[in-house]
Amino acid sequence: NFPKLGDDAFAVRVSSKDIPFFGTAQVDYVFSRRGAALNVVAYAAIGPVVGAASPLEDLAKKADAKLTKAGIR
Repeated sequence: NFPKLGDDAFAVRVSSKDIPFFGTAQVDYVFSRRGAALNVVAYAAIGPVVGAASPLEDLAKKADAKLTKAGIR
C-alpha cells in the first residue's frame, strides 16, 4: 500500500528471475501528479538476491514535498 501523493498516484513493480549473469532484476516506478506537474521516480536493483525493500517510498514523498514547497497545487 503506497501513501497518498499529490492529486493522483500510481506505483508499479516489474521483476524477473533467472537472468543469465545477473540473477534477479527488479524495477519500481512511482508516477504522481500534483496540479500540472508530473513526478516519475524509479528504482532498479539487479543481483543474485534482490530484497523486497526499496527506498522509493521516501524518494517519492520527498519529490511530492518539493512540489508542495514550490507552490504547485
